[in-house]
Amino acid sequence: MKFSKILILRESHQKPEHSIDARVVPIHELGQWIRTGSIIKHLFSYKEARLYTFSWDFTTKPFLVSLALRLLSFGDCRIQDEQGKDLPITIAHFAETFTEFIKDLLKKGSFIKKTKNDINGISEKIRTQPKALSLSAQPVYMRSDHCFGLKAGGSVGHTVGVLNSLETFTATPIFITTTRFPGINSNIKSQTILPNRRFLDFLELPLLHFNDQLLAGSIQIMSKNTLSFIYQRYALYNYAGLKLALSRNIPFILEYNGSEIWVSKNWGGGIKV
Repeated sequence: MKFSKILILRESHQKPEHSIDARVVPIHELGQWIRTGSIIKHLFSYKEARLYTFSWDFTTKPFLVSLALRLLSFGDCRIQDEQGKDLPITIAHFAETFTEFIKDLLKKGSFIKKTKNDINGISEKIRTQPKALSLSAQPVYMRSDHCFGLKAGGSVGHTVGVLNSLETFTATPIFITTTRFPGINSNIKSQTILPNRRFLDFLELPLLHFNDQLLAGSIQIMSKNTLSFIYQRYALYNYAGLKLALSRNIPFILEYNGSEIWVSKNWGGGIKV
């Protein structure tokens, strides 16, 4: 059957409006087309091309994704997300994404060097003994995963369960997160800190860069609070919780659920940085 439209889905749960003349392709399958060279038979084969994603602001490899989408269609080509954005892929769009790519490429080396120095500094401070635990003060639950728009699942249930249970033996916790969850006790305030668009074309680098944003945002949120401890759900490359705990001289607790390195090696393409 000849399809006139192609719809690329960034998130697997998305269900665009059904159309019998539309080919629906998960983005990982588009990646396979590119790696195997089979994308050649799809070049400019469709009258329309669409990318559907939760948020374009968090979509990785924006320049290459835009280029691949543009190569699928001579006609209307655009990106639509669940936040209401509807971006046509035009020359102006390519200029913007390519400029971001070049800027980040030029700053990549210095950023990695800065991060190494940052981690070395943390390693030196980690030998210090934190002050005694005070359960009358507020704990901080920090979730820094780059998974957005989650409503259900094991990680959601576990996070909500731990968070709601903390105040049975401590003061009301502060929840710092990249996305809001349903089911959290109403007296627990969710403080959302989002990553920016830096280094999106370089896979793991946005995760490293988010440490600076998360730390700065957390310090601002908690500047007037007496803290008990920092409880952080493990996220690849994120050390902001540890750095915050060391700066406030309070205990740090890491919730470790499994090796992201093993998962990436066995179920993905491996860690790049």
